[in-house]
Amino acid sequence: TFGTNGTTVLSMNSPNSYSLIEDVDVLPDGTITVCGKMNFHGGASIGLSAKPILAKLHTNGTMVQQFGINGIMYFDALFQGNDSFRDICFDNQNRILISGYAQYPYPYSRGYYYFRLLNNDGSNATDFGNNGIIYFNLGTSTTDFSNYISRIMIIDYQIYGLGWTSYGNNRKTTLFKLANGTLDVTENLIEAFTVYPNPINKVVNISNEKGMVIQNIKVIDIKGKIL
Repeated sequence: TFGTNGTTVLSMNSPNSYSLIEDVDVLPDGTITVCGKMNFHGGASIGLSAKPILAKLHTNGTMVQQFGINGIMYFDALFQGNDSFRDICFDNQNRILISGYAQYPYPYSRGYYYFRLLNNDGSNATDFGNNGIIYFNLGTSTTDFSNYISRIMIIDYQIYGLGWTSYGNNRKTTLFKLANGTLDVTENLIEAFTVYPNPINKVVNISNEKGMVIQNIKVIDIKGKIL
């Protein structure tokens, strides 16, 4: 029941390109999200350049047409070089946290760890980094370095990353945690409330144990639609 005999092909919008899928994850509603890169001739690099891509599919393998261009979002390389998304996870608001690397074009040898946080509709989460983007280097102060993400996780609102950094003839495995509050600190407010029952039929109860001032309440479904 998935795609054609179990297979779905993601068609890029450039005829002279090829793509590579690096990771896949599934939202609670069954929506499939994949990330990777699209290689193409041209751009600032000699030979092939690469743009990161993000795509959404329904549970049956068809594209979520209203997401990006026919289900695929294409992102320009941060430094007009070669970028790729390597891993996906979701925060407690079902926002999409994607990570990878962003490289300078030839003749530079410089690549950064690259994080991007998107709302469920694909728009930038403006409360994260600089308009939804964070990049950094864990190598030395040398001009040539490369940073690659292998895996990311969100645990108790904290972002953890695993990857490797190289500079000169050295390469080191890196395990790091981004600073407290990198994700929207208002997520921690959820701990002040209890919502029940679960699942909900007709009535939802919100217990405000700490007596916090509530300005408004919105009920939003898993796709981000305000009910």
